[in-house]
Amino acid sequence: YMGIIHWIMAQKKGGPEKLDPKILENIEKIAVNGFKDNPQLKNFCLIWFDPDINASPDTKKIFRAFQPFFGDSKGCKDKAMVLAEINASSMPVVVISCGSLYQTISTEIHESEKVHASIIYCWNVPRYAPLNKVWVKLIGVTNNPEVLVNRLRRVYLNCSLYENFFDGRGHYLFYTLE
Repeated sequence: YMGIIHWIMAQKKGGPEKLDPKILENIEKIAVNGFKDNPQLKNFCLIWFDPDINASPDTKKIFRAFQPFFGDSKGCKDKAMVLAEINASSMPVVVISCGSLYQTISTEIHESEKVHASIIYCWNVPRYAPLNKVWVKLIGVTNNPEVLVNRLRRVYLNCSLYENFFDGRGHYLFYTLE
């Protein structure tokens, strides 16, 4: 319910940007075009943390469009489920979360060596955008599925070009492999 409450509050404050219906109609095509050159995404597990994952037709459609491109994908409705999926995964993990729930799990995400990146996908981008400066593994805050695809492509590109090392606080130190 928190995601719905935050969405209603955002509507009252001038509101989030409306999702272009054409983007949603073409999300499968957008996903195919964005991910077709990145078969290595099959080496990643996508975890989408949102209690409304099956209630929101928009979110459900986007999640389903992304699933074929990842080795494993899970829709999680609570923090315990997300942590269990991260710990059980034998693959590197990418977490997509709504903003309000991201704040409840951000420390665990950034301390986990299994999580390679995270993205906030929510309607109230201005509220959560400052978190980009706080959490190194957070690679974007967006309400646009096309931007989401581009951020997910970056996950693969970063992991294929760099060897990731942690500094003990869950922050990446990047060293190029030459």
